[in-house]
Amino acid sequence: MIYEYDPLQLTIILSGLMGLIAMVLYIIVKAIEPRYPVRSGDAIEPYIGGEHPSILSRPLVPEANLYWSFIKRNFVKAYSLLKEKMHTGRFSDWINYMTMWMALLFLISLIVIIVLIIGGV
Repeated sequence: MIYEYDPLQLTIILSGLMGLIAMVLYIIVKAIEPRYPVRSGDAIEPYIGGEHPSILSRPLVPEANLYWSFIKRNFVKAYSLLKEKMHTGRFSDWINYMTMWMALLFLISLIVIIVLIIGGV
């Protein structure tokens, strides 16, 4: 005997089962994990890749800082325009900005799809 389900019914049933499984797994994980983490010896000291701790005293610049300093130095006009003109704090301005951004992305993807279809790829 084969049962036929409505797609909406099947979605509700499967969502409920996934929620039930997630809840059971969450309860199991919470029951197993220790209440107070046990740390001793090496677990307290930070791991710095096997290097001597004196390396922490050297002035190191992360790559992300180099990137942002380059961006701010070379694109200071665009950055100040975005900060002063676009950042008003009003929700409607944010919605307009995001709508324009999504429209631009949609237009670019549409152009790429048309080029791929016409190009025969």
